[in-house]
Amino acid sequence: MREAHNPQASIFEFYGEHETGQQLKTISAILDANPTIINVASAVLIKPNTKEIGRNGLTVESIVRAGLLKQMMGLTYEELSFYLQDSVSYSTFARIDHLNGPSKTCLQSCISKIDATTWEAINRILLADSAAKGIEKGRMVRIDSTVTESNIHEPTDSSLLWDCVRVMVRQLYRFKDILTPETFYFCDRSRAAKKRMNNIAYMRGMKKKVKLYQSLLKHTKETRDYLQVAVTKQHHTIKPMIFIVLEQEARTLLALTEKIISQTERRVLNDEKVPIRTKFLVFLSLIRIS
Repeated sequence: MREAHNPQASIFEFYGEHETGQQLKTISAILDANPTIINVASAVLIKPNTKEIGRNGLTVESIVRAGLLKQMMGLTYEELSFYLQDSVSYSTFARIDHLNGPSKTCLQSCISKIDATTWEAINRILLADSAAKGIEKGRMVRIDSTVTESNIHEPTDSSLLWDCVRVMVRQLYRFKDILTPETFYFCDRSRAAKKRMNNIAYMRGMKKKVKLYQSLLKHTKETRDYLQVAVTKQHHTIKPMIFIVLEQEARTLLALTEKIISQTERRVLNDEKVPIRTKFLVFLSLIRIS
């Protein structure tokens, strides 16, 4: 059995003097001023055929408040369960008895029942309340620009060449598996190319880097030539259908490799200025196939 509201407000409600405690107190007052929120959440949390018997579960009010608390503080269900039992301010906000707080399983089961559509409806109610008070009209979109760690590396010329070699070698091994052994051979240059790429990253002085770039370009072109030969071996394959797929992927990769070789030679060997947009578009294209 689940009720919409707590039957009676506790006289022991307490919010700490800390900034977070006072923020929770303000948010709690806003939620109390908009009872429609509980009505919207009740539609998904209280089923029409539910019998009014059995043990009382968390109220709709507590579930919504606990869900908001979890989202605002970026907590896991296990952390939320702990804070509701350990923090008086948190338990007061969620209107849950901290001496008998719910388990993480109970919280997950209840909060997950509120679907995205319901959360959107709740958000619209709060936004309308803010607009009526002149706090926020909701006409401007704010984008989170927080810097986060990513596995996408900086698109330097040396790293792009290494990516080309790495992906082409991987493609060559796929061709090797479906071509007859006596008709196709290639030399794996990925180890040497990676070594040159790392040397360039730590080398000082452009003159020294140019020599390393020349070596890296040589390995890239050799690998490119091997792949160009592989796509012409359609009459020597034991799996024609797989060959067709690999051939299409290889031709796309070869076209990108040619662009990267060209822009590297222009920038490094010929000291030309290559537009950033051109370099970035090639990088994005290479990411999709790597």
